[in-house]
Amino acid sequence: MTNNDAHNQWENEYNNAKRYFDKFDKILGIVYDQLKKKKSEREQFLKRSGEWKDKPLEEVFIDDFVFDEKGKPIKNLFASLKGVYDTIKQEDIDKLPEEQRRIAQKRFKELHELVDRGQRMIASGYTKEYTDKVLRLTYDMSKDGLREVAAEIDLTGLEKSNLFPKDFVTVFDPDFKKKKSSVISEQGWFNSDNGITKQLGNKTFGSLTEYIASKTTPEAFNTIESANAWHGVGSYSEPACYRKYAVLKSMGYGPENYSSWADAKQTLSNEGSFVNDRGENMKRIFRELKKAPADLDNYSEGQTVFDAAIQLLLENATIPGVDKDTRTMILIRTEDKYVVPNAPKEDINGMEINGQPFHPGVCESYGHITASRISADSTTLTATRVPYSRVHSLWFMERGEIDSSGGYSKMPFRLFGQNDDGDFQFWAYHQNEVNACAQNLPVIHAGDLADAKETYKIAKKILLEWERDNKNGKN
Repeated sequence: MTNNDAHNQWENEYNNAKRYFDKFDKILGIVYDQLKKKKSEREQFLKRSGEWKDKPLEEVFIDDFVFDEKGKPIKNLFASLKGVYDTIKQEDIDKLPEEQRRIAQKRFKELHELVDRGQRMIASGYTKEYTDKVLRLTYDMSKDGLREVAAEIDLTGLEKSNLFPKDFVTVFDPDFKKKKSSVISEQGWFNSDNGITKQLGNKTFGSLTEYIASKTTPEAFNTIESANAWHGVGSYSEPACYRKYAVLKSMGYGPENYSSWADAKQTLSNEGSFVNDRGENMKRIFRELKKAPADLDNYSEGQTVFDAAIQLLLENATIPGVDKDTRTMILIRTEDKYVVPNAPKEDINGMEINGQPFHPGVCESYGHITASRISADSTTLTATRVPYSRVHSLWFMERGEIDSSGGYSKMPFRLFGQNDDGDFQFWAYHQNEVNACAQNLPVIHAGDLADAKETYKIAKKILLEWERDNKNGKN
């Protein structure tokens, strides 16, 4: 080997080694920067907790981690909050002086609630962008005091109320329509006619729905309330279909992501969602939204506000069907026999019937107390457990509208010549209806429809047995 060859070999080895060490130094630098950032965030959290020590606990929040120094919302909120949360240990808080410790503990609780809510939304299939929007709203609503107001609500007695008929016929019985649930009346705040008001923030509201209306634009609010009303007429009516697309978009399945209706339908089926083109509404609206995606904006904005408020309600109120330990709601639904596979006590989501896989639809109707038989063929009972974030409307909230002058009022809805008094969402309060999404979740076949009063009890028992046998109770 000549001196020149040796020099070239040495130079090559040197350059390779330098690249390795440069890369190694860079990695060490990144790790060091991350550790430094974590230390800084932890110290900032603990230090600023001390600055709040003279404030009453109910006024303690974490604005400094939700907004920047100029008061603007922090971008990538969930990722940012989780980054801060992961740096803080309980032992750090326990070492603080007592007056500072109680403030830090309250702030840590606020941080935990937001991070936990966000993690569960991401796990439920929502995009990071949508998750951030809901987290901001729940934070804002928490500062208004919605958690405390919701915690006063106890609807346990609904299971024993005379609100629900034994069969479909009584829906149209005028005497039945005059009946009110004593539980809803006692709670009061779901019905603005009762004259019971709650203060949230610096304003007073006659119902939860009126409060929700104050958190968005009239156009966004009215579109969702219209969708709720029309959902009672048919879950694939035009306004209901627009809302389905708004929810699909929040999970990353907006029409803009597909080349055609056939592409969208097939992809959604592969992902575990059923999309019905009965009446052509879903197909027609898909094509319209491909040309004018902004037509969905009001539905998306309105649904975001409802989703945020409903999550806080489910987290804090006492409502039949809600399982606080798992942050889920156990729901039941009747299906036509020819739609679902005949597999009692099994998970039928994904099973084939007539050559097609069975999947639950988007924003469909479920019950949380009992099931009403809505057609002669709707005799198969199913049960599922959905996360809070998959619940989009609740029947016992009043239906409202905002008029051209900006005023709020209840919204009557006329159906088949009869005037519903507007007390509740959807069109008939016998339905105890919960609008929810169960795609990609176990759907348990609970047998044929039995006595309407026992359907929830029967279906829940079968669901819990299936979860126990499959060790799936908290997934």
